[in-house]
Amino acid sequence: MKSSSSARPFSLFFSGAILFMSFLCVASLQAQTTQPSDYQLPFNMGLEHFKANRFTEAAESFKQAIKLRPDIPQAHYNLCLCYNRVSRYSDAVAACTEATRQKPDYYEAYTNLGLAYRNLDKTAESVSAYLKAGQLRPTEPLPQYGIGTTYYLKKRYAEAVTAYKEAIRLKPDHYDAWVNLGNAYDYLGKYGDAIAAYQSAAKINPNDPLVWYEMGVAHNGQKKYDEAITAYREAIRLKPDYHTAYVMMGNSQDNAGRYLEAIESYKKAAQIKTDDPSPWTEMGIAHKGQKKYAEALDAFRKALSIKPSHLNALIGVGDVYYDQVKYPESVMAYQEALKSNPASPLVYKKLGDSFEKQKRSEDALAAFSKAIELKSDYSDAFIGRGNVYYNTKRYAESVPEYQAAAKFSPKWATAYHYLGDSYFNLSRWLEAINSYQDALRLKPDIVAARYNLSVAYLKNGQRELALAEQQTLQKYDQEKATKLMEQLNPISKK
Repeated sequence: MKSSSSARPFSLFFSGAILFMSFLCVASLQAQTTQPSDYQLPFNMGLEHFKANRFTEAAESFKQAIKLRPDIPQAHYNLCLCYNRVSRYSDAVAACTEATRQKPDYYEAYTNLGLAYRNLDKTAESVSAYLKAGQLRPTEPLPQYGIGTTYYLKKRYAEAVTAYKEAIRLKPDHYDAWVNLGNAYDYLGKYGDAIAAYQSAAKINPNDPLVWYEMGVAHNGQKKYDEAITAYREAIRLKPDYHTAYVMMGNSQDNAGRYLEAIESYKKAAQIKTDDPSPWTEMGIAHKGQKKYAEALDAFRKALSIKPSHLNALIGVGDVYYDQVKYPESVMAYQEALKSNPASPLVYKKLGDSFEKQKRSEDALAAFSKAIELKSDYSDAFIGRGNVYYNTKRYAESVPEYQAAAKFSPKWATAYHYLGDSYFNLSRWLEAINSYQDALRLKPDIVAARYNLSVAYLKNGQRELALAEQQTLQKYDQEKATKLMEQLNPISKK
């Protein structure tokens, strides 16, 4: 049973020092005026404020120093650091840019300029600044790590991988880079590479629970649930109150069919963090998977008592009623979910499913259409809308719906199967044949698609191909194959 939290939570690992890339300039400056103390006094005061984490006061002191001596690049650089610390990123860009104008080989200023541009969501400028820093110090790993992080935060994971690997080449024991390399691989679905990266990180620092947690996430992505559970247990051993690790371990246990263990993991997570509804929601999902609907509803309602707008719990209530064929109740539950989550395409899709089960076709169409309005590539909603048309014998209208589902999910056999059924009912035999073939290439054991493909061949005058499909069908369903043979070779009545 796949739980709602089984997908990887978005995360990025930073060590404290590297997050702000703060290389505060504290060196004494040579006087270039007859009164060096005029600017050194506020400059040194700025250093003291910065060391005490009083960044706003530090910025004011550095500005006073700059007013007295505008030609000191270190003062502009330190001002940039202060602005980065207090999230004044445009001001940080201006300060670091001035520092690099005055001192073109100012490596530290370029790294912090890259950070400021990243936080302004200016990817190209951020990468350019880090590249300049890398040119100034080609053996330093930090610029490549910064580039990797910029790409990572924009979800450009392939480019992040390249940069993190270069940072690691320059510094093989770069723990942060190994962890984030693993994260980037994980988001790319390259779970084996992710695990290898996490293992390298664990060799450098085996006592960080985070790396074992991330390893568990990657194993879960591979559906290697026992390995995932082992990794989560190690994370919990290192950090006994690791709430998220308990939740994710519960997901893996549930997916592995270890239902009772999953419930215990969720209970432990709920004890650790009493104000988080997610353990109760996951517990409800696990109970529902075992068809323990009363327990599932209790768990979802506990989650909602903590957070009344918790979407997954609201959906869970509707799903329990839907699974019990209580469609009026599921409709009310999904409508309740929409009150606090009006922009959820998933809820509209589920609402459409419930309406369709009640043969409320127009309501179903409206719900599926709203889901598609909110998420234009929502294949499930296109399938739902297609099913409404199909089940009301509006086959021509169902065709573009299934085509859209196939377009947005080209590896989803169901979309091609249903498209074939629509063409079949329209007597468009060649198009039906092509659609069924597409479905069966992706999933050869769809009995209904193979059965109809054989009939479509027969209708299209391709008897030999029809018989060949009947022979293939015997491998999957002997009873259906026998019935199909009777259709292909009808006994003449005398």
